[in-house]
Formats: sequence, structure tokens, C-alpha cells
Amino acid sequence: MRSRSAVKNASSLFFNIILITLLNIFYRTIFVKTLGVEYLGLSSLISNILLLLSLAELGLAQAISYSLYKPLSNKEYGKIVSLMFLFKKAYFFIFLLMFFLGVIVSQYLSDFNGDNKYLNYQVSIFVLMLSSILVMYLFSYKRILIIADQKNYKITSVINICSIIDILVKIIILIKWPTPEGLVIALSFQLIMKLIENYLINKKINKLYKFIFSCEVHRLDPIAQREVIKNVKAMFFHKLGDSIMNGTDNILISKFVSLFMLGIYSNYFLIINTGIIILNVLFNSLTSILGSVIAEKNNFMRIICDSINFLGLLVFGLSSIYIILFSSNVIELWFGSEYTLEKRDIYLMAINFLFMGFRVPLNVIKSSSGIYDQDKYAPLFQSGINIIVSILLAINYGLSGVLIGTLISNIIVPLWYRPYIVYKYLFNDTCYDYFKKLMMFIIFWILVLLFSIFINNNILVSLSVYSLLIKFLIITFVYSLTAYLFFYKSNEFIFIKKRLSLLFPNR
Repeated sequence: MRSRSAVKNASSLFFNIILITLLNIFYRTIFVKTLGVEYLGLSSLISNILLLLSLAELGLAQAISYSLYKPLSNKEYGKIVSLMFLFKKAYFFIFLLMFFLGVIVSQYLSDFNGDNKYLNYQVSIFVLMLSSILVMYLFSYKRILIIADQKNYKITSVINICSIIDILVKIIILIKWPTPEGLVIALSFQLIMKLIENYLINKKINKLYKFIFSCEVHRLDPIAQREVIKNVKAMFFHKLGDSIMNGTDNILISKFVSLFMLGIYSNYFLIINTGIIILNVLFNSLTSILGSVIAEKNNFMRIICDSINFLGLLVFGLSSIYIILFSSNVIELWFGSEYTLEKRDIYLMAINFLFMGFRVPLNVIKSSSGIYDQDKYAPLFQSGINIIVSILLAINYGLSGVLIGTLISNIIVPLWYRPYIVYKYLFNDTCYDYFKKLMMFIIFWILVLLFSIFINNNILVSLSVYSLLIKFLIITFVYSLTAYLFFYKSNEFIFIKKRLSLLFPNR
């Protein structure tokens, strides 16, 4: 039952991501043609500043989500509603904190812009984008309940409809008013749609969980409250480190390179980030299943976790090869060759993406098992390395320097420390077996990459949608066949095959 709910969630969210991504590609195309790549860079810069401001959330959603798994499983509705009330109060405080931080940052926005300090309406653009996020913090706290209960597929239709209307109307506005003033109008409409979306979703959640919200609210017992506070404190450090890691690269590119280069990089980032979102949906849909399995101390816990790691290596490995071979082709067909990056930057982005893939499954396992406190300082250490090395290298090597800084910080901290923590505190074991399998995968990945480069350089070298599609199918087949030959005898492969046969039996 839990597995089928996870499949429903992943399927509905996957459709949502594909649909919204296609619309965003069209919107971005209109954006660049009407406003220019500098305003696209400004939009990316503001998005990253807002990501840094969002660290005020302290990882509260993840910590409370973990706290909801067991009460939902045991139908402890009084405890659930008490947790939700705590969540509501905390998010109102976060709303106020982000509002005041946003007011302060808006006064110094031009200092981040490098050589483009005087773009029109940049403060208005910042305020409107901030307001769209504040709406989420003020009204969307109830979403955590439906997500923890694995029923978020029931609200994706509302999200889809509101997102489609939002993007289509913004496109029409920019076509009719291809000016910075038009962008301000478009972002104002976006804010209105966020309000409507949250109203409709909250109404639906209230109806679905009427039996929970009708319960009387009581204070959490001291043990449960201490557990939540402990997890929130630990998640604050994780959130702070992750926000700095993910939110500073664009700021550094803007400051030490240019907004124009940031605009070009952001097109690649849109493609890569879409892949990250899709794969995160795939793995995060397993969080509540794993949370229940781990809470019940299921005998299959170890093989389930190992299989999730194995699946993560395979899908992120294939996706990173797609980035190397196809990202510049897509950008060239989309905008033109003048908007493409150098090959070394493509390789650096793809390898950073792959290293992220090494830790995404481990993050799911950590979150599901409530391992927050043991490595709470590691993200801060990693983000510090990233900022220092990126700044030093960006001065002389530009974009490549920023990407190398990210790569070095990935290697020094999470590559080894995250598996060490998971295997020590969840399995009471060393991570020797994990790294043995990781090395086998890296050998496999390099071999497939070299063969794929040969195919890419010698088969259908013309640039067209047709040739890209053929190469995509060939490389996917080669990767899948080689993966089968390498791993078909592994315990993880056999376990995944059995689980799929149960989910999709022959009719």
C-alpha cells in the first residue's frame, strides 16, 4: 500500500514537473527575447538571495515531517493536530523574520550586481519575488501533513492549473509589454496566483483531514517537544549549510564574472535543476515508506537502503552523461551558439551533478531515520570551503573557478562523511562495502562515458532534434545494457527487480 502511494505521488509530481518545465522553457525564451539576458541573470541572482533568506525556515518542515510519520501510522490524531499547531505558529514567526530580512536586503541589492548596478525596477522585482515566497510561508504550512501522509498527489491538479495560468498570462504580459515595467506586472500577477493556489489547496486539505483538524489542540508532551526541538536545531545547521552551498554560486558569478554570464549559466542550470527536481521527487517519495520501515525495524531495512543507493547511482550517472553530451546542443537549438558555455564548464557541472547523486539517496535515508544531529556541522564546513575556494578561483578563472570550488567542497566533506554517518548510526557498521560498490560504479560510469563520447562524435553529428533523439535513445540503450551486464548479479539489482514485479505484476 505504501509503495503504491509512493508511485502515485512520484507519477503525479513527475507529470507536473514536465508540464511546468516545458511552459517555463517557453516563458524563458520570451523573457530573453523581450528583456535580454541581463534581466534573466538578475532574476537568477534574486532567486539565490531568496534561497539564502529562506534559511530562516531552519529545516522545520523536514523535522516536523519526520515527527508526523509515527503518529500518522498509529492514528494519533490529537498529537498530529498539536504538531500542526506548533508548525503554524513557527511559520508565522518565519514569515515575519523573512519579511524584515527582505526589507534590509532590498536596500543593498545593487551591491550584488557587479557591472549592472542600475537595471530598472530591480527593487520592485525583488519585493514581488520575495512576496511570492512569503505567501507560501504564511498559508502553506498544512501541506506538510498531506506530504507526510503520502497523499500529495491529491493536490497536484490544483498546482498544475494555477501554474499553467500563471505562466501563460506572464508570457502574454511580456509579449504585450516587453519592458521592465511589463516584468513588474507579470510578477504581480504571479503573486495573485500564489494566493489563489494556496487558498484552494488549504481548502482541499481542510476537507481531506477534517477529522484531524476537528480534534482539540493540546500542548505536546515534554518528550515529544524535546525531540522536535532537537531535530529542528540540528536541521538548522543542515539548512544553513545547504542554503549557503546552493545559494552563493549565482551571487559569486554575478559579483566576480557578470550578470550576462550568469544569465547564460542559468539556462544550463534550468535544464540541470529540472533533472534534480525530478530525481528528488523520485527519491523523496520514498521517505515516508523508509520512515515507516525504519521505525518498525523491518528485517529488509538494510537491503532497501542499499537498493535506494544503487538506484541513485544509476539514474544520476545516466543523467550526468546526458548533461555532458546534450546540454549545449539543447541550448544552441534553443537560443543559439552564442549562449553556450565552454566544454570544461559543462564537464564540471555534470560531475558536480553526479556527486550530488551520490548523496541524494543517503539524504533520504538520513531523513527517514531521523539522523540529523550527528553531522549537523558538516554542511557548514562544506559551505565555508565552497565560498573560500570559489572566490579565490573565480578571480582568475571566472565561472570555471566557481564550479571547481563547488566540486572541491563536495569531495572534501559529503563524499565520505555522509555514508560514514549513515552506516555508523543506522546500521552500526562501517561504510567499506558502500565505497567498494561506489568505486565499481565509477569504473562503470567512466567506461560508458568514453563510449558515449565516441558515439556522440561519430554518429549523427548534425545538430537537429531528430539526431539528438536518435543519439539519446542509443546512449540510453548502451548505458542500460552495460549496467545490466555489470550489476545483474548484485543483491540490489535482484531486490529492485522483485519489488517491481510485485508493483507491476503480469496480467
